[in-house]
Parts: sequence; C-alpha cells; structure tokens
Amino acid sequence: MPALHEPLRLRHKLASLALDATLLNLHSALYLKFNPAQPRDDHGRWTSGGIGVAPDGTPIDPAATTNPNFAARMLEYDRTTFGAMIHAFKSFHGIPPNGVLVWHQDGSVYYMDEYIDNMHHWAP
Repeated sequence: MPALHEPLRLRHKLASLALDATLLNLHSALYLKFNPAQPRDDHGRWTSGGIGVAPDGTPIDPAATTNPNFAARMLEYDRTTFGAMIHAFKSFHGIPPNGVLVWHQDGSVYYMDEYIDNMHHWAP
C-alpha cells in the first residue's frame, strides 16, 4: 500500500524542479558573459574593443563597469587615490554620493546615460 504522503512528496519534488528551472533561466539572463554575441578572443576572454549585444538585443560595452574597485584597476589607479577622485568628481558635478557612475576603458564617465567627463582629468 502506498504511503499517504507520496502525492505530497511528488508535488513538492515537481515544485522544486520548477523553481530550479526558473532560477536557472534567471541566472542565464543575469550573467551575460555566456552570450556568444559578445566580442571574445580565441580563448573566450572579453576583448576590450567593440560593443556586444545582450540576449534582449540591448548593446552592451564589455569594457565598462559600475564597480569602482574594478574601474580603479581598469584605469590603473590605486583604490585610495581613485576613491578621492570619485568624491571630488561627484561633488564638482553635483552627483549624489549614491549616484551610480559608469566608467569606460578610455576613462570616460557616464551618469544616467549621459557623458559627464573623463576620469583621467581628475588624477592628482
């Protein structure tokens, strides 16, 4: 005789599998580095030039970041100096402290999709 809880276990297992599939789809959508349309070299690494395309068709620049730690390394500044540059930059341009900047490999900085200045102009 089957256990009374067998249908409940099966239902729980099916719900768990559906959740796993949903999370996998979400994970794939968030991590664009697996998109074959992005510019890559022969070893699968991002190239510094060119614009890639996200799965939804939005152009993306793989050589841009909103992470100040990565931007400091990308633009070849030590993190302490770069932090001071960011504070001066935001204060001068009237950008709030929590304003998200986008740094590009050439040093150009965008705020809310608008070009503001080049970060190299703020070097000490």
